[in-house]
Amino acid sequence: MKILFLTDSITTLGGAQRVTSIIVNELSKSNDITVISRSDCSERLYYIDPNVEVLSFSDLGIDYYFHYYEKALKLLNRVTGILDGFGIKSEYYPKRYQKEISKYININKFDVVIGVQGYWAYFLGCIRKRVNCKLVGWQHNSYDAYFNTKNRYYWHQDRISKSLICKLNEYIVLNEYDQELFKKYMKINVKYIYNPKSFDTDLPSDLSHHKFIAAGRFAYAKGFDLLINAYKKYCVLTENRWPLEIIGAGEEESNYKRIIHDLHLDDKISVLSYTSDIQSSFRTASCLLLSSRWEGMPMIVLEAMEMGVPTICFDIQAIKPLIKDDWNGLVVEKFDLDAYAKAMYLISTNEELRNRYANNSRIKAKEFSIDSISQIWEDELKRICEDI
Repeated sequence: MKILFLTDSITTLGGAQRVTSIIVNELSKSNDITVISRSDCSERLYYIDPNVEVLSFSDLGIDYYFHYYEKALKLLNRVTGILDGFGIKSEYYPKRYQKEISKYININKFDVVIGVQGYWAYFLGCIRKRVNCKLVGWQHNSYDAYFNTKNRYYWHQDRISKSLICKLNEYIVLNEYDQELFKKYMKINVKYIYNPKSFDTDLPSDLSHHKFIAAGRFAYAKGFDLLINAYKKYCVLTENRWPLEIIGAGEEESNYKRIIHDLHLDDKISVLSYTSDIQSSFRTASCLLLSSRWEGMPMIVLEAMEMGVPTICFDIQAIKPLIKDDWNGLVVEKFDLDAYAKAMYLISTNEELRNRYANNSRIKAKEFSIDSISQIWEDELKRICEDI
């Protein structure tokens, strides 16, 4: 098959970028894969197989910009919702953009085009009548994040989004819980495919280093501000405090450092730059702290499970396929910081509990192997292409 992935970025820091790189690498073993990224692709955080052709919009001579009236209409709809479903698709997905990308798709005769994340999935719905191939949307966040988080993502765009999803040959979400929400609220049947873990290892953590670890983009969604405040409460519970390393990069870094300083935690919490060697970081840790307000399917949890590191997290929807409370980690009511601090205390003071969770994490990780999930993708895309 000749497959095109259309995305904002495949080279910058993020779970969507990471899992997309994994899937395109696996599919490239038996398919002709091209990735078009809206952003520059010259510097890459994640490995991309040489067989995968990676292009940026600038490589194709496509300039991306919005007119002021388009921005104004989008802002009006975000605040009021009065334009949802009333012909403003061209303001979200400009026609000049549709024309150029449709032309590229048709000239290169792709069998299937995959829109990565909401914007490009819905964009493909706009060009349905312009192209001669199958179109697939691949959602990388939760239903609640997309449609129920005020003033973010696709807030007040329910009808627009539904109309565009219905024009696709398939729409893929990350778990069965989102699948049910689409069926319940939008009356749409979608498929789900889990994200794969990014590696296998024979050298998991031995849990001998008494340290918490957290990692991800430094962004509001990841909730590191909640984590820092929960850690402060944890410090009140015990004098034998485990240190915490927060690893990542992003726009909230200075804010996190300020909170750490204001709470007098500089000697206990370290903020470290993103590392491509997350396995080494896990080998010196005994617990992953996930504090996200929302997620699609957190890669860092898949990696923690493979490394035999138990997880503490809030009971967000995305965690349900991964962490079972008191089996391979602790799941806390969102966003109860006192309960989160007590979970940190429990896991840091109970070695038997840590070891049991670690063993069960390794067992659970087997469900998310790269080989099995890439084969699901291969089979699904073949089915879509063969469906007349």
